[in-house]
Amino acid sequence: MVSIPTSPTGAGNTADEALAALPTSLGEAWAALLRQAMHLLGPNYPNEQSQRETLIEELDLYDAFDALDERFYALEVSTDADARLTALLS
Repeated sequence: MVSIPTSPTGAGNTADEALAALPTSLGEAWAALLRQAMHLLGPNYPNEQSQRETLIEELDLYDAFDALDERFYALEVSTDADARLTALLS
């Protein structure tokens, strides 16, 4: 059995809020990526980390999330997210 690392910060617990902010803060490509990741977990995104972990295991979503990771890394290279977010907050 594969062990799913847990995040002490509850990463993903605020995905709905992030999705609402992404189009205007970092752009639609970032929002689309998060939307697709959330959709992998079903039509009703589970806000509880333990529920997400269970679904990832049960649905064997590792390869799908790996593919999204690659897109995420490409976005990171093409966008200075830190600078854009800092500009929004200042």
